Amino acid sequence: MKTITARELRENLDQIVIRVRSGEVIRVTYRSKPAFILQPEYLASSIVQGSQEAMKQFINESIKLSKSKHQSSFDPNENVKVLYHEMLDSDVKYQDPSSD
Repeated sequence: MKTITARELRENLDQIVIRVRSGEVIRVTYRSKPAFILQPEYLASSIVQGSQEAMKQFINESIKLSKSKHQSSFDPNENVKVLYHEMLDSDVKYQDPSSD
């Protein structure tokens, strides 16, 4: 992808429009930072369509995950401190060996 400055775009707009219409994609920078991309219309419509398909797929995967039957073993009505101590009490590596 060719990169040009905003100044180059202003000075050579006619030639740049011809290049983009012929299929070239051009990135335009403004004050040394990327500002936008010029591309032919037919590419823009395919990118939008691809983005819509990707979004639909993401939403469908999210719905599948939200409907999964994974249940937490923790009581949602307990506070975090109680749950933390229950976890420590049930884990062998945190138990005092001398208490047996």
